[in-house]
This record gives sequence, structure tokens and C-alpha cells, in this order.
Amino acid sequence: MKLCEYDNSYTLKDHKVGFCQRVLAVGRCSSRNLRCYANVPTLLLVACLIAISLNVYQTRRLSAELSLVSKRNTMCSSSASHPQYNKLIRSKQVWIKASHLETGYLKHVTAVLQSIGYSLDGGTYSDWDLLWSHEYPFSDANTKQLLINLKPHQKVNKWPGSGYVTSKVTLATSPLKHVPKAFQLPAEESKFKAYAKEYPEKLWVQKSNKHRGVKITPIDGLDLSASNTFVQEFVEKPLLINKRKFDIGIYTIITSIEPLRIYIVDHEFLLRFCSHDYHPFDAADREKYVVTDSYTPIWEIPQLNQYYKSGFTAKQSLRQYIIDLGRDPANLFAQIEASVAEVYLAKLSKMRESLQSYNHNNFFEMVRFDFVVDEDMELYLMEVNMSPNLSSKHFSANRLLYEQVVFNTLHLIGLASTIDHHSKLDINSREMVSGPKDLSVQPAQCVTQCSNSCESATCRLCYHCMTDSDRQLYYTAFTEHMNKRNTKRVMPPTLNPANPKALPDYWESLSQVDRDMHMWFAGKCEMDHSWC
Repeated sequence: MKLCEYDNSYTLKDHKVGFCQRVLAVGRCSSRNLRCYANVPTLLLVACLIAISLNVYQTRRLSAELSLVSKRNTMCSSSASHPQYNKLIRSKQVWIKASHLETGYLKHVTAVLQSIGYSLDGGTYSDWDLLWSHEYPFSDANTKQLLINLKPHQKVNKWPGSGYVTSKVTLATSPLKHVPKAFQLPAEESKFKAYAKEYPEKLWVQKSNKHRGVKITPIDGLDLSASNTFVQEFVEKPLLINKRKFDIGIYTIITSIEPLRIYIVDHEFLLRFCSHDYHPFDAADREKYVVTDSYTPIWEIPQLNQYYKSGFTAKQSLRQYIIDLGRDPANLFAQIEASVAEVYLAKLSKMRESLQSYNHNNFFEMVRFDFVVDEDMELYLMEVNMSPNLSSKHFSANRLLYEQVVFNTLHLIGLASTIDHHSKLDINSREMVSGPKDLSVQPAQCVTQCSNSCESATCRLCYHCMTDSDRQLYYTAFTEHMNKRNTKRVMPPTLNPANPKALPDYWESLSQVDRDMHMWFAGKCEMDHSWC
């Protein structure tokens, strides 16, 4: 008797079986009509039935998965009607505010942002997470109003009032230790003439905020009536390496203005060399003493490249070169840190005034300090760049440097860390990152003198005496320390582990919130020297 007969009229619906196709290799079936005969072994029948059951199960499972995908697609396509679902699945959004993006000068910025999960559609998205502005965004009235009303989780890469630091005229004419003497024109024309007469041997350059066409000019050739310009003393006898003058670019990150917290990218410098040898000196040849866009990179300077090509950073290469000269590089590096702190301390009151209409927690900034060094290892600050060049168009080998600078900046403020520690987290998630015990300092005072009362000034830093706003300040400082990677804190300054509570020279000029932040780091340093 025939078990089944499969022909063109056979359907699964009629017989609920389709095993004849599965047994072609072992059953005795005709090649055209697939006729299976009754002598198929019982074991084969059982195997076919199992296969049928598995086939039905897989079909039902596939149908369920397709149904789920369809539902998800429906939810995504109608996100306006499902705001909670949309909030959960959307990527972080960045708004890049810059002109001529098509030229690619910010491609390393966008590469880093995309690698850490940011979508570049933020310009048209109402709830962007990060604004990366190449220009100063507070000059435009519409953008300024937007930045006054930011949501807690939104971050902007410029500080209100940062122009007090990055304006070349304002910086150069400030009485700062490491800034060469300068006179603003035309307001200080008479002062300049009197000084130049007293020191006739000095050379002068005239500059503007555009910092283009800088050139040593005889006094009688200067345009002393030009507005928004200044004349500045030329740094003579610069330190030369392979006969070339150079400058040192220090990438600096300001994470807070009140209290003031500043970090520098510490593992690497940007070293740029003039394209012509300094000697024989010729004031008419700018390429001898001005670092231009066509500068010479470190890998073309043999005395440094011997280290650089062997795997050392530009900073490490410069450090070893100074040691080879029989000098101590620590003194130079200390001058750099002191100069960065000095500049912001000098402009702090003005910047805080500019911040009055804004939420302090929404802003950060990365700038570049450009220094030159003379042959006595004295440091001179030439300018602070608000939006330093991050394009490797001229030198492709700089790609890694620029991307590391951007990544370290974003990681420091928590935007590239494993967990976003900003306000989107609930209290339990925040404490997972940093809990009350992480913020506690001065155990002796807090347990004895401050256990029952917080009235004493010494109790200000005890956790149970902190206000909610205080705890937020120290929470942010704690997470920055944990996220600092290749950056180094320069404000509050590096502390001496043997005496962490020693006060800096500028202590009297600090506000109470700055003093408290300094002493909080000192308290952390006492318990753990890695915080010093």
C-alpha cells in the first residue's frame, strides 16, 4: 500500500505533511512525480515527522519575529506619537556651527564625535546634546538667546566672555608676567613712544586680532593711528633647535569658571618651526622668525626627530633635547602651567560677569596657548587661540594629535566616557559613578569637630554639611578627575603631597568658592596622592 502520492496537486493544507521532499535521498521515489512507496522504514517516518514539527515551530517563530520588527518600524516611523520610545532609541545629537564645513577643516572633530556615538543631525534637531561652534556663538543674538535657555544635559564648547582671554589685543596689553610688553593703539601711542625712546635697542612688531602679516617694523614705519592694533616687543635670542625658531602649542581645557578648573593636554605638545633658519637674521624675511601656515614640522628637525621617530611624543622629544643641553625641562613646564593659570585668574572677574545670564554647567572650552622660549629658558606667551587649527590638510601626520586632543577634551567632561554622568541619569545611576563617600574629605575634622554642627568654617567640606549645589560641584570635579586620561589639572594647581594644604601665592585673590575647591582637592590629596 502506498504511504502517499505527491504530484502537482498536492498541498500542505490537504495532507499536513511535506516529508516526501525530505526523503528523496533515502526513499525510493520516481524522479518526476515523487512517488514514495510503502516500504519506507518506520524509522524514516518518525524522522520525517520530527522534521515536520521543527519546520512548523521555525515558521511560527519567524512569523513572530517579523511581526515584532514590523511593530518596531511602526513605532520608529511615528516617533512623534511615541515620545518616550523615541527618547530611548535616538542617538546623541551634535550641532556643528561653522562655515564652509565642506572644506573638511573639522573632519577630525566629526570623526571623533561619530566614533563616540554622536549623530551630526543636531542642527535640525530641537533637543541637541552638544553644540560644537567654531566661531564665538554669543555674538549672534538668536544663538545667544538659545544658549541662555539651555537644558541641563546640553553642552557648548565655548565660554561666555572667553574673548577676554583669546582677544590678542586684550591679552597682549595685560600686565602678565609671561606676556611681552605691548601698547594698545592708538590709545597708548604716547606711552609707547616714551618707552621706545628709553629702550632704543628693542625691536617691535605690530599686530591685530587677525594676527596676519606680522613683521618687525622700524618705529617710524609703524602705523600708530591704526585702531584695534598693538605694538609688542619682539622676543630676541630665542631658543633655536637645528637653527630654527619654534613655538610650543599647549592645548588647554576650561571645564569650570566658578569655581575655576583648568586642565592641559599633558602628554603632547604641538611644536611648529619657522621654515627658514634664524641666522643670519634678516627682519625683512618673516619666515625666519614668524611661524606661518607653511611651518616646518617636528619630523623635519633632526635633533628632535631622532626621538620622535623612535616612538616618543613631541613633548617627550623636546624634554630629552633640553636634558641633552644640560638644562632642567621641569622649570619650563612649570612656567607653562603657571602662565595658563595666571591668564585665567587675571580675566576671571570679567568672565564671571559675562556668565551671569547663563547656567555655568552647560559650557566648556578647549583653546591653545602658543609660547616661545628664549635661550635662557624663559617663557613668553604670544597668543591664545579660541578655535585652534585641527585640520591635517598641510600635515597628515597631525591627524592623531588632533583627534586625541578632541577625544581627551570630550572624555574629560564626560561626553566620551563609558557612562554619561550628566543630568539624564537618575540619582542611583549618578551614585554608581560617584557616591557620597567619593566626595568626603577631612575625616578627622568631620567626625570630631563637625559631627553635631556645621557652623565652623572648617566644616564647610564635610559631606553632611555640603549644600546640594556644593555636592554637584564636587561631583563634577570628582568625575573630571576620573576622566582626565592624558590631561593634567593646572587649576586648582598641582599640590605637594608632603604639604597639600600649602597655599598658593594668589590665595588672597581667590573667591570663597575657589578656595573651597582648592581645599577639597587638598583633602583628597591627603588621603590619596594620585589626587595631588
